[in-house]
Amino acid sequence: MPANLPPHFFVLQERLKKATEKEEKIKILEEMLAVCPKHKGTEKVQLELKRKIAKLKKEETKESKKKENIFSFKKEGAGRVIIIGPPNSGKTTILNFLCDTNFKTANFPFTTSLPQQAIIDFENVKIQSIDTPPITEDFFPGWLKGLIQSSDFVIVVLDANDKNIEKNIDFFEKILKELNKNNFIFLINKIPEDLNFSLKKDNIFLFRLKDKDLLKKMIFEKLNIVRVYLKEPGKKPDFQNPLILKRGSFLISLIKEIDEEKKFKFAKLFRKDSQKVLIVGKDYCLQDQDIVEIHF
Repeated sequence: MPANLPPHFFVLQERLKKATEKEEKIKILEEMLAVCPKHKGTEKVQLELKRKIAKLKKEETKESKKKENIFSFKKEGAGRVIIIGPPNSGKTTILNFLCDTNFKTANFPFTTSLPQQAIIDFENVKIQSIDTPPITEDFFPGWLKGLIQSSDFVIVVLDANDKNIEKNIDFFEKILKELNKNNFIFLINKIPEDLNFSLKKDNIFLFRLKDKDLLKKMIFEKLNIVRVYLKEPGKKPDFQNPLILKRGSFLISLIKEIDEEKKFKFAKLFRKDSQKVLIVGKDYCLQDQDIVEIHF
């Protein structure tokens, strides 16, 4: 049986030859399939159109996933801190300062076009830190919202010399509220030594170069985590590789991380600043830098 394809089918066929984008090709092929008569004579044509559509859609999905991977990072370390802010506020400078890195900076906006990550070393804890492209009313893509939502703590970097600083504070407070992110601070950067700077906000950190250790400590505290050092009987504690748990965790959480199959008997609790040894049970609430010797 002859195909008897309509004239519009051939018009679409010519458009398909000139199409360059996958999305455009898929639309044309789907339209060709729609105008193609449905009878035995066009079965091969229909199958070929469906095959081409399926192939293009599969390629498009792969490309989309690959593009998303550029903007996503595997979580690592004790927590994730994301650095955001308006153009030219000094976000990358803060990342370099905290992580001893050397990412490119410049005195013009949008130097950072892709997210970039580094590690903050605070004492014996490693914290993942991600710098991001600037956020504006015209630029706030979905992948950047996703990065913010995946973070444990947000640092909003603002320029002390920006005349729109209070407007920017309102803008970023609104963004973070919409994303349900409450754990954040405004880091005021580029403060001149002779500037008497004040803003009536509780979550403001006035940053100067001498504040590096203070800022690292504040970030650690904002992550709401505790370090616990394990100690084997008769041996010294492992101070280099602490176990990280959420603040407020009980000893039972630590036991489950080690080996929940074994039958727990008791735990000895040591402290760096005390010679006293305590015997504690599963319901003990762990404190930062506790030294624990678990007995099964």
